[in-house]
Amino acid sequence: MPYILPQNRPQYVDAIAELAEKIQVKGDYNYVVSQILGQLILKGKIGYTTISEWIDTLADAEAEARRIILNPYEDQKIEENGMVESWSEILERMEK
Repeated sequence: MPYILPQNRPQYVDAIAELAEKIQVKGDYNYVVSQILGQLILKGKIGYTTISEWIDTLADAEAEARRIILNPYEDQKIEENGMVESWSEILERMEK
């Protein structure tokens, strides 16, 4: 989870807002994330553990974004448009 204590958040708010304002396209976002990742790796000993830990954090952030933002959106769209038929059938079979 990306949650940190509320008193530790203000130090990041302005820098994040400034970056978010500047990011216009996916390539900008990819560059910023890649640069942050690179800078974090460079701060430590360059080795498998350091690299893996920082890359794993990207996966953790993605999983949390999917859980909090994307999944509820997808559920809403399923209610509006219906589920893919084969998936409905799979779920029905799994329930038996």
